[in-house]
Amino acid sequence: MENKKSGLLYGISGLLGVCLLTLFDQWTKYLAVVHLKNKNDMILIPGVFQLQYLENEWLGCDVPDEEYTAVIMGDEERTDLTIDEFLEGDNIWKM
Repeated sequence: MENKKSGLLYGISGLLGVCLLTLFDQWTKYLAVVHLKNKNDMILIPGVFQLQYLENEWLGCDVPDEEYTAVIMGDEERTDLTIDEFLEGDNIWKM
């Protein structure tokens, strides 16, 4: 009987923890929209740490694999490849 109560307590604690983390996540997203959207970057430590508002809605869509693009950045050039082209070729570059 003690194990069932203990298991129930852990289950309730876990559910409460997930709910609190979800609320915290939504609150921080709200704060980001209110304080960062359509505004300049918020520089907290110059040259080290700054906050900026970015949205990445594109990855939330269902796009076929052929249309995904891998962007490889090097010192001197930028190459746009589809995922299939990237996986088929030798795409290691020197830094």
